[in-house]
Amino acid sequence: QDGRVAAVVGDVMGKGVKAAAGMGRIRNAMRALALTNPPPAAVLTGLDRVFEATEEEEQVTTLAYMVVEPVTGEGTLAMAGHPPPVLVSPQGTAILCDAEPGTPLGWPTSRRQFRFVVPPGHTAVLYSDGLVENRKRGLDAGLAEICSVVTEAPPEVVSSPHMLLDFLVDRMLSGYEQDDDVTALAIHVPPATKSD
Repeated sequence: QDGRVAAVVGDVMGKGVKAAAGMGRIRNAMRALALTNPPPAAVLTGLDRVFEATEEEEQVTTLAYMVVEPVTGEGTLAMAGHPPPVLVSPQGTAILCDAEPGTPLGWPTSRRQFRFVVPPGHTAVLYSDGLVENRKRGLDAGLAEICSVVTEAPPEVVSSPHMLLDFLVDRMLSGYEQDDDVTALAIHVPPATKSD
């Protein structure tokens, strides 16, 4: 409503109708909360309350939620037990966000939000843990690998959010038997244009 862009990636552990229904409830609650009180920490605090009221205790749901000003790339990020976003520079370097991952939804905690900037020309990638973690590759190894894969991307891939996502998913899943769903989302802030 104020020109900023919101991006969210969530992950419900489990499969099938039950998991999909849970994600649907969380998504609807998230939309309502984001419209009424947009700061990411406030949204996650509200989601914790919704989760406690509607979801089963053993269901683990993680989330990364980011709000970005599309021209400057100034943003705010809050995470509920989710893997950290990767910031990709126009030169093809990757930096993992070092914000505190927090706890999954419904676990009593004081939600925090962090400044997260996507400078013009850069791309932030949010993803589910299925992209970086599987039975053969632990989370830490997967996070190191996604940064390494970014550095191997050709310049035309780095400058195109769609191509970058395809490249990352293709390379990260290559050679592994996939046993988890994978979600990936790119937030690209266009390079600043020189005014005449």
